Amino acid sequence: MKNLRKNVCYSVIFLEIMLKNPKYYDIINMCAIKSNVKKFTRLHICERRRYCLKKPRFINYMHELIMGDELDVKHKLQNMLLTISIVGSSLSILVTFIINDSLKSKLLSLFCLLMQYIAFYVSAVRRKKNAGTMIVFIAINLIIFPLMFFFNGGVYSGMPVWLIFGLIYPWLVSEGATCIVMFVLNSIATVVCFGVQYWLPEKFQIQSVTDLTKWVIIDNVQSIILVATILGIAIKYQVYIYNQQQKKMLEQENKLRDAMKLADKSNAAKSEFLVRMSHEIRTPINAVLGMDEMILRESSDETILGYATNIQSAGQLLLAVINDVLDFSRIESGKLELIPAEYSIQQMMNDCYNMIVMRAEKKNLLLEVHNNPNLPSRLIGDEIRVRQMIINLLTNAVKYTSAGKITMTLGFQRVTEKSIILKVSVRDTGMGISPENQQELFSDFNRFDETNTRNIEGTGLGLSITKRLVEKMGGTIGVESTVGVGSNFWFEIPQEIALDTSTG
Repeated sequence: MKNLRKNVCYSVIFLEIMLKNPKYYDIINMCAIKSNVKKFTRLHICERRRYCLKKPRFINYMHELIMGDELDVKHKLQNMLLTISIVGSSLSILVTFIINDSLKSKLLSLFCLLMQYIAFYVSAVRRKKNAGTMIVFIAINLIIFPLMFFFNGGVYSGMPVWLIFGLIYPWLVSEGATCIVMFVLNSIATVVCFGVQYWLPEKFQIQSVTDLTKWVIIDNVQSIILVATILGIAIKYQVYIYNQQQKKMLEQENKLRDAMKLADKSNAAKSEFLVRMSHEIRTPINAVLGMDEMILRESSDETILGYATNIQSAGQLLLAVINDVLDFSRIESGKLELIPAEYSIQQMMNDCYNMIVMRAEKKNLLLEVHNNPNLPSRLIGDEIRVRQMIINLLTNAVKYTSAGKITMTLGFQRVTEKSIILKVSVRDTGMGISPENQQELFSDFNRFDETNTRNIEGTGLGLSITKRLVEKMGGTIGVESTVGVGSNFWFEIPQEIALDTSTG
């Protein structure tokens, strides 16, 4: 008997543990049927199962109706207010039926509860928030509340508290012009109610109860508690939503900050890698070009000179690519600094012409240089970067022009006695650029019309570097182009005047 009692105790404990998890109910029930467990034990298990499963389902169903994930904040709040109002109104009706002898008041209370049920059905079940709001606003706030104010005794009842709630309701569940209109109409209805009682007090029906004071106290207390509960839950929910949003914003901000730190580290590592690799590659290339230059000077063999010329051309092209990548990485990392110095505008134009004219002549292109004769002869700025920008535009013009000419023009616009806006334009008679390609022309590593330009050397960084340099100097850059006619690239940058004599 002792062992039997012990086994029964263990079995009961085991059943109670497993009953807490609904997924074990079928297993327990099957074992109970096949064993000699008494009938009442099986019934107990079935009842426990029915109770434990139905309760969560109902709660989950109501939670989904009121707080569905697809609903916005105001829709959820309206469903909550309607749910609390239905519960509170049901309790209030019990009190009314007990202490109030007025049939009209009882019917109005029942009608108010019915309209709350309808509004809840429309808002929560049918998911029509605006329709539910209008039912509450029109049927309850504008019709039922004023009638209950009239039949319950006006200020000698709890209805003033409900009128206050009617004024607050639009601010909780609606927004924009709808909220303002609802509030104004509720305000007019409230003023009319109190105005009628002020001017025509004899028209109001005072409750026919034994002790009017007790009726007023009971009605006001239950109205105040119910309205305070509704507003308190509404405010609590708003605070909860605000805290949740603040928490999400803080989490997103932290994630964004971590992502920015990671991106900065990645950019720094990439820039450092490009700088190191560019330096490591450029050093042996310069050595190769130096040795090739010695071959070009000392050799008289035409075949060897041809090879050496090809080596020089390929080496200079590779060096230019490396320099572009290095400049791009410096600009992207913010380590590129402008060094203002006095320079001769005439000398810079000559340098740019001499660096490009040989390439233009190889393609039988005419290279022209024009300048405003009143352009100041000496300016203050970063001459190296200004020359680099002009060379980039001239190089592109030569690459994409097969016949005709290229014209470089320098002009200016005086700003003050000591400063000007230097205007540089490079016009060509090349293939031209379509409007859709012009939008992406200054992007990094971008080359338009790859099908027709695949045999043209370049990385697609020249214009991007030029644009960034122009913007770093506080200037602007642009292009006008027509397909089949040619293009005109231009930029304008501020420069200081060092010597205000005409270039001529």
